Amino acid sequence: MYDYLKNNKDFKLVQVKNVEGKIIPKIEAYGKVWPYTSRLNIELQAYRKNLNGNGAKHMYNAAMILWPTQKDTWHYWSQKRFEAHVAGYNTITLAGGASCAKSYDAARIAILFWLANPTERTVLVASTSLGDLESRICGYVKRFYLMEHSIKLPGRLYSAQQPKILLKKEDSVHGMFALPLQKGTSQRTASTLIGRHPKEGFLAIIDEGTDVTPGFIDAIPNWQQGVQTFQLIVIGNSASKFDPHGLLSKPIKGWHTIDPDYDTEWETKNGVCLYFDCYQSPAILETDPIKKEKLGKFLFTEKSIEESKTKYGENTPSFWRFVRGFWPQDDLAKTILTPIMCDKFCVTESAEWEGIKPLIRLAGLDPAFHSDGDDCVF
Repeated sequence: MYDYLKNNKDFKLVQVKNVEGKIIPKIEAYGKVWPYTSRLNIELQAYRKNLNGNGAKHMYNAAMILWPTQKDTWHYWSQKRFEAHVAGYNTITLAGGASCAKSYDAARIAILFWLANPTERTVLVASTSLGDLESRICGYVKRFYLMEHSIKLPGRLYSAQQPKILLKKEDSVHGMFALPLQKGTSQRTASTLIGRHPKEGFLAIIDEGTDVTPGFIDAIPNWQQGVQTFQLIVIGNSASKFDPHGLLSKPIKGWHTIDPDYDTEWETKNGVCLYFDCYQSPAILETDPIKKEKLGKFLFTEKSIEESKTKYGENTPSFWRFVRGFWPQDDLAKTILTPIMCDKFCVTESAEWEGIKPLIRLAGLDPAFHSDGDDCVF
């Protein structure tokens, strides 16, 4: 008998007759009868089904089974990321400074998503280079996968030029794959990403979304083909409203409608953007002094924010990007045209001309607000 049946009131052993009249053991939990299996498998399946709308709860339960020592540092930012993941969004962007644990939580989501159906799911994690992958999200994925668990995880880690976790070596489609986004044109980048078509679910996580080439956006329609579940998570320390991270984070009603002092979440064209303000850090708002100290080891604290003000200056692009975690204000940009100005006057929308007088082209202006732009003054 599994140990959890002795100490968890949500689970109990029941006897069920099959069609042949033979009595077989089953598990009754969360209002359903499940095969006689581990609690981890039940929690993962409940998360996969978003059972009774409590998918985030079951994700948390599965995470605590796998990594029980993390219970002491669980915080509401992680909860918010789990809840967004199961809410059915096609695209989620995570915006915030350098000490928000965005990549850390994305790695946990990646592992749990794959484990919920490893024979039919694909997870792709990508960044600017293999070095960046190893030092950030891919490193976290490997760390979580290789931790000692009470239950042996399926599959095997292959650490070749591009690390991957496969359930079966001969299956090159279903598994977890790390991939650097190659430099070059969008078409070239997209061509390296397409062609993966898992049977049931696809999760793509783009780390350093501010610095990657935008080719992965062209691959999205291909990734969505033939899968029941698709989600794109793009992570970044907000830099420009015209890089891939900024473009996918654009509010439906325009940037001028968002105030970083009040807004922490807004609807985008394809999903949602979650913004994590350093001043709202769990390590600042936590009331338990013991937990507050633990959270302060990897999240923003009052002290670390003040030190960053001294290092960068409070009203500088670096402070806004790496600490405040929000797109720099217009008055900090040394350019004639600014992103908010372009957004406010709808320069990317179509225009209709009266036709009374012939149209004469006077000038073409390139504000360079895009990935790989040189931020030219004019």
